[in-house]
Amino acid sequence: METGRTLPLYIESKNINVVFTKLSDQEWYETHRVFAPIFEDWELLMSLDYYVYSEYDFDLPRIYTSLYTLFGPSNAYDDYKCSFAYDFRLLVEKQGQAYPYALSLADIKGGMPYFTYYRAPLPGKEANAYQRPVEAEFSQEEMRSCTIAFINFLRLFQEAYTRYFHRNFFRVNPSAYLIYGFKEGAFFSKHYPYDSENDWEQFQYAVRSFRADSTYDDPMSSDREVRVE
Repeated sequence: METGRTLPLYIESKNINVVFTKLSDQEWYETHRVFAPIFEDWELLMSLDYYVYSEYDFDLPRIYTSLYTLFGPSNAYDDYKCSFAYDFRLLVEKQGQAYPYALSLADIKGGMPYFTYYRAPLPGKEANAYQRPVEAEFSQEEMRSCTIAFINFLRLFQEAYTRYFHRNFFRVNPSAYLIYGFKEGAFFSKHYPYDSENDWEQFQYAVRSFRADSTYDDPMSSDREVRVE
């Protein structure tokens, strides 16, 4: 597992600097044990779906390509509900102070990634209890700006990099009956129907066909094995 790839982002509107460092699975395990999750911002996630991902055609194969190219293989993830996950250590630099945070993003059931931030638990709280943002360190508005800045960076990187990208790959999200990737010079994303019992068999057949095709024999397809029987 590659680790240590770093991306600094200056968020001018909030006058803060956030340094993203990709973690290995072991580093994320150690961080996750002592850091508590912060409530997801569902309002922001829904707005991103409508105003960013749809507007700019920035979908799962494109965001995965950006993440893989910039940060290397995916972290460990639930291989039934997800097709990738990326875990980061964050250093939030604000008004001369530096605050340690973490971020995990993963696609869930075929949707665009959830962004879950983490920090050391507040006094008297356990590491497994969700908490609210600490305004003096990293406020909700600052987290929103950080998420948007990160997505826009990935999107603009992907737009600039597309002309140089020629790697056939496929990814699978079993819970969504979804296969996506890159083939014949274009990104693709296909949801298979799951209205009847036979649909799962058809989906399995499609996955096996992709796996048997040497055209897709690329590390981007197999950085994590997918649980489809």
